[in-house]
Amino acid sequence: MQADAQGPHENIIRAGEERILAWYPQLKPGSYTIQARLIYDLNRYNSNTEKGDQTLFKETSIPVTVGKK
Repeated sequence: MQADAQGPHENIIRAGEERILAWYPQLKPGSYTIQARLIYDLNRYNSNTEKGDQTLFKETSIPVTVGKK
């Protein structure tokens, strides 16, 4: 029930697994930066404020330009 209350989420990523997530935001034309963090959490049911059992594995940002349709 606790996981369901947190909303939709992806399945656990296993060692060596690669995954591509689809994301289609509705953006106006312009320049944006996508920032992403991969965090390992020993207890994914903790509140978002509980950081004691989390490990940051990777952090990156990607510049994106959106043109007119």
